[in-house]
Amino acid sequence: MNIAIYNYQEFNEYIGGIERVSISLTRSLIKRDVNVIFVAVHKSQYNIEYRTPVPMFFLPDEDATSVNNIKEFKRILAEQNIDVVLNQDAHSLASHELVWKVVQGTSVKYISALHFCPTIRNLIYRHPIDWNMFSFRENCLRLLKGIAYKYPFCLFTMKNVKKHYRRLYEESNRVVLLSERNIPEYAKVGRLKNTKKLCAINNMLSFERKDVDCTKDNKILFCARVSTQKRPERALYVWKEIYKKLPGWSIDVVGDGNLLDRLKRLSDKLNLERVTFHGFKNPIDFYKCSKIFLMTSDYEGWGLTLTEAMQYKCVPVVMSTYSSIFDIVDDGKNGCLILNVDCKTMADKVLWLAENPQKLNDMADEAYKKTQCFAADKIADKWISVFEEVLHQKDILR
Repeated sequence: MNIAIYNYQEFNEYIGGIERVSISLTRSLIKRDVNVIFVAVHKSQYNIEYRTPVPMFFLPDEDATSVNNIKEFKRILAEQNIDVVLNQDAHSLASHELVWKVVQGTSVKYISALHFCPTIRNLIYRHPIDWNMFSFRENCLRLLKGIAYKYPFCLFTMKNVKKHYRRLYEESNRVVLLSERNIPEYAKVGRLKNTKKLCAINNMLSFERKDVDCTKDNKILFCARVSTQKRPERALYVWKEIYKKLPGWSIDVVGDGNLLDRLKRLSDKLNLERVTFHGFKNPIDFYKCSKIFLMTSDYEGWGLTLTEAMQYKCVPVVMSTYSSIFDIVDDGKNGCLILNVDCKTMADKVLWLAENPQKLNDMADEAYKKTQCFAADKIADKWISVFEEVLHQKDILR
């Protein structure tokens, strides 16, 4: 079996979740004697040295759907005798257009993978205002954008999303979502009556699952791209509520992005203590030494850093803003879910954990146990089943 995995961004596992998932999946497929290649368009701005486990082909133009890209992609598929293309960038209309045009008129099967919550467009401008982070002018503009997005623009956008989801469904052999909970969401947005091409496969662990024996410090970790989606300021507001009550604790902020400078200024404005901004770093060492992990995003698809943290017995405290979170965290057992997206509630939960070390240790053990559900072998078996189905079942047609 020969598989081509496509993504617009290069497959650098250090720069994003989709890239790490693709690398992990590929390593598991190789062990099963599946031949894999990567196809990408864009080279990242981050000049980080890395190696991929399989050959990576770059298309010539930044414009995904250019004639040159289509021609080159077709050549690659023919030369490598590809059976299936897995589009890891299926949320992008341009990426879908590219892959669809490439596989037309060939025997190559096409699988689309959606790595975001299907209702993402309803969530983007839900909380646009922050008077501590942005100027009066910026907040006014964000307010106007929020109003425009929620009403006329959102209606227009959701119409386009509906069309995109319907096209993905009609023009793919399979559409793979991250959770069974996403299937009715996708069907509702796309107004699908038939959902037989939809299936769900959880993301596999980013790193090999090993026995963990880490020396933990009294540290809280926020690890994410420092952007509006991730709502990093919430982590600082949580810390503001509790840092005076936890003199032996500190918080690490790991990640880079367009809000990093603003976030540092916010920390100064709030007079916070024991906050360290590390920028873009490999998170593993931080998972190993931290006891509590914060996730404050407005939306996610899966939240790869969440299962990564749990692999290293770092207890997650998560704002439950997306449906697949309930596949990962069992509230009160292996982590804590904050249902009302409230920083004060999250702070109270973090404080309670920090002041109850035995409960924190028990949750850490349970968090590690839960990650067995997402072990590479289990998830890879599900992908192999989907690949085999699209290659052999004649009732699943474009």
